[in-house]
Amino acid sequence: MRKWWLSLALGIIMLFCHSANGQSGGTVKFIVNPGHDYAVKFDNDSIARVRSCHLPNGAHHIQIWAPGYDIFDTLLVVNEGEEHVVKAMLRHPQEWNTWRKESKSFTVQQGWQKVGLIGANVLFVGNAVYQWNRYKTLHNNIERITELYDATYDPSEIQELKIDLSQNQDKMKRQQWVTYSSLGASVVTTVAMSWLLWKAGQKEAPVYEDKAKVRFYAGAGQTGYNSSNMELGLTWSVRF
Repeated sequence: MRKWWLSLALGIIMLFCHSANGQSGGTVKFIVNPGHDYAVKFDNDSIARVRSCHLPNGAHHIQIWAPGYDIFDTLLVVNEGEEHVVKAMLRHPQEWNTWRKESKSFTVQQGWQKVGLIGANVLFVGNAVYQWNRYKTLHNNIERITELYDATYDPSEIQELKIDLSQNQDKMKRQQWVTYSSLGASVVTTVAMSWLLWKAGQKEAPVYEDKAKVRFYAGAGQTGYNSSNMELGLTWSVRF
């Protein structure tokens, strides 16, 4: 009988000690700017997306990274029952700043190129429409003068109509050449603009190579620490 109670007491003591040992350590909270889409790597091994966690006693190498930012690196010593707050202001590396400038320059250049090409095409097409309207006006004038010429019997009026008809015919000949040239130029410009716009669209925008991401994830797992010790969820942005 005593052996049964002794075994039970020993089992309870061992269970309590095991549970206490499993929860030994301290709590760590993370305040990160930017407060979205960041990840935390613990001891160059496990990675988790957390805003707080429970770490065992001892020294821990902590790294924090977010897309487009450099790695925040610190060493944290955790003792039993302590609460720690890790504040990290992530900064963009120089490569990211260079990429942003190149991307903006590329976007502006592409925009102005399109505006210039479309503007030139509108100018040529507009001129062709204007010249065609002038040609049609002269053609209508000649028809009107011809009708008047056929209908009148006044010698003086006939002479005036002959002069007007001759002048409008000369103008129409010149205008005909100008109109056809303008129409041809507008067609060539439209084709050239379409090709140049297509060519401009084939240009690839500058690509940012996130070297910090490669370093951060190199040789690390994705499981993180025991999920029961992690407070998962959305993070927030804090300025400090």
